[in-house]
Amino acid sequence: MGRKIILRREGEVAGQILEEAQASDEAQLQEQLKENPDLLPIEEYEISGPLMVVGRETTLPSGSVDLICLVKSGDLVLVEFKTGPQNPDFRHVLAQLLDYGSHLWGMEYEVFEETVARSYFESNRCPSGSPVRKKPSLEEGARATWTDLSEDEFSEFKGNLTRNLGDGRFRYLTVAQRFTEPMLRTVEYLNAKMQDAQFYAVELVRFTGGSVSAFEARTVLKPQRPIRERTGTIGRERFLESFANEDYRNAVRDFLEAAEGLNVRLEWGSQGMSIRIPVPNKADGLSIGWMFPPGLRGWMGVNDVTLGYDRKSAMKYAEEIVVHLASYSNEISLIPEAKKVSTVNLEAFQFASETFVKHRDDMVAAIRTLVEKITTG
Repeated sequence: MGRKIILRREGEVAGQILEEAQASDEAQLQEQLKENPDLLPIEEYEISGPLMVVGRETTLPSGSVDLICLVKSGDLVLVEFKTGPQNPDFRHVLAQLLDYGSHLWGMEYEVFEETVARSYFESNRCPSGSPVRKKPSLEEGARATWTDLSEDEFSEFKGNLTRNLGDGRFRYLTVAQRFTEPMLRTVEYLNAKMQDAQFYAVELVRFTGGSVSAFEARTVLKPQRPIRERTGTIGRERFLESFANEDYRNAVRDFLEAAEGLNVRLEWGSQGMSIRIPVPNKADGLSIGWMFPPGLRGWMGVNDVTLGYDRKSAMKYAEEIVVHLASYSNEISLIPEAKKVSTVNLEAFQFASETFVKHRDDMVAAIRTLVEKITTG
């Protein structure tokens, strides 16, 4: 016997009992999920919604992908529906998903944006009520989907998506009315042996009672290894552990402790962190510095310790303190061995590990001066 649920409207006492029932038209059942992708229980996968759909029936060299979605962290989710009841149908779905992944693997961000996302945004496959409808870029689609997205968060999203495309790190969701044990065993095997891919089995369940229907997307199998190791925030301890040189690690630790004594915010990303100061009209603050472990690059290609600011963001959110930011940048530039960053719009300077160890206190002093000027007006 299937499960039952009670549908009770506001003010009703008894409600109506709906019983789990096999759908006679599986294609129609799938349309419920295609039209309502947020029905997928992605919070169980340590990623948060809402989903941004960037493809529906998207044509790739190997076939047509049912759904391609992105989440705010830059994770890419490929969804394929199993239409037949037998194991061969299921194996075909898995093969299709891997084929899709192989064609997305190594794709550059700009190519993905043009051939997948924009192609969908501008097509009739994108519903008229979708927030990404007719959007000219992934950035505008992201800002329409996640309305509180900050400049740094979009840069984090873009960087993670770029890395995931390059590494072939995708989440594969197979959706069906029912999975057999051999099917689930296959999914479990793929999760155990494919380190850069994550496979999920999701049952799409229909409940019915009279003329009323309800639908549930139920996860029946997901990877056992933690996702956060690859796509979540790195955190202070893991960040410090990534500095092999003890002097450098200790200098970074001391710098972070000193920064916490000032009126700044330390924002952790997937690989590094940014230092943010409070400014009007920008709740999450304005970045005035970035730190990444040796050998890694982050937002706008910055690496090691980089101090400064983004001129474009500053003019947008903090026109009244631009003069203080310019003074801060000048003070940073006077620190010995400061290397000017060539990235457009960045007024910033990068410091190698040896320089940072020697001049850490000068950098803290520059940040303190900036904060004091902003605080006192």
